[in-house]
Formats: sequence, C-alpha cells, structure tokens
Amino acid sequence: MKNRIITFLLASTMIISLVGCGDAASAPANEPAATETSSETENETADETSTTVETKSADASDASFEYNGKTVSVLDDLETVKANLGTPTEEQPSPFSDNSSDKLYVFGSDPDTIDLATLDGKVQSISVYDYKIKTTKGIGIGSSEEEVLTAYGNSGEKTESDGETDILYELGKYSIDFYFDRNSKVITIIYENNDAQ
Repeated sequence: MKNRIITFLLASTMIISLVGCGDAASAPANEPAATETSSETENETADETSTTVETKSADASDASFEYNGKTVSVLDDLETVKANLGTPTEEQPSPFSDNSSDKLYVFGSDPDTIDLATLDGKVQSISVYDYKIKTTKGIGIGSSEEEVLTAYGNSGEKTESDGETDILYELGKYSIDFYFDRNSKVITIIYENNDAQ
C-alpha cells in the first residue's frame, strides 16, 4: 500500500506540473514561442532527468483495457467505470484532494489491484497493478521498457528519479504513464483523464 501511495503522489506531482505548462501558441506576439526538442530538456536536476522525444499518434482505444470481460476506459463517466470494475475491496478519501467526496477505490486483492482515483465526480486516474491486465498494445506489469518503447514508440516524456523511471505518453484527452522498477520492468500503469486534473 505504501508503494501505491508513493506512486500516486509521484503521478499527482507530474499531473500538476503538466497542468502548469504553457502552450507555445499562447506566447505573447513579441516573444518567440518555445519549441520542444527530442533531446534532454534544460530543466535537469542532479537526481531527475527528463527527456522528450517524437510522439506517435494514438486513438481513444488506447484509453481502455479489459477487466473481467468488460472494457474499462479512463474517458468513461465515473459510474460506468465503477460498474465495469465491480465492487471495490477498499474505499478511502483521495490522497490527492482535501474534498471529502473525492475517493480512492481499490479493486482486487493485493498485489493484483486496480486503483480508481476520483476528482469532482469524475475519473481522475486508474492505476493498474494487476499482472493479468494488458494495454491495447499488449503491455502489462512485468513488460520491459524495450517492449513499451516498441509498442508506443519513443514518445512522451521519460523521467528518471532516484534510480526509478517513468515514461508519460500524452495522448490528447488522456495520458498513459508507465512506471518501471530498477530492472526496467513495468510495475504500474496509470491511465489519467486530462480533463479531470
């Protein structure tokens, strides 16, 4: 549970930092617009490195996965997602919000769980720890970083911090964030609803 909360906090921090990023199109006319490069970003610290590379196109089918014979999508409304995931084994206040109506639901039993975080009555994120679940491109818990890059391309933002890595794929209305252990194996897959951040 401690690792799950740490993963959620890392994901929340990344979400908040992405929300704060400006859009190049909104730069004032007298200032040049910033451009993304496929090399390391200039905001590099001693223990965190972030790299942005070329992005592959994706469609909304990447926002979903199969669970117990049902399709679960981070883009669906909260009641649909909860119905498709079934009865939660645990419910607690969201660690990402002070609002008591925001919840964190856990489905399944440890270590093969799915966490559903809500924000303002919407699906904020779905975190997958269940090794039986695969993305639409066949990536699951235990997949290698090389397999993720083969399936999703060298896209998004790769962040390394304290020996652990995550690769965030921004796909329009949603994102998929793959977290890797020190052996470059997927330990968590987080689907994020970018409209509920």
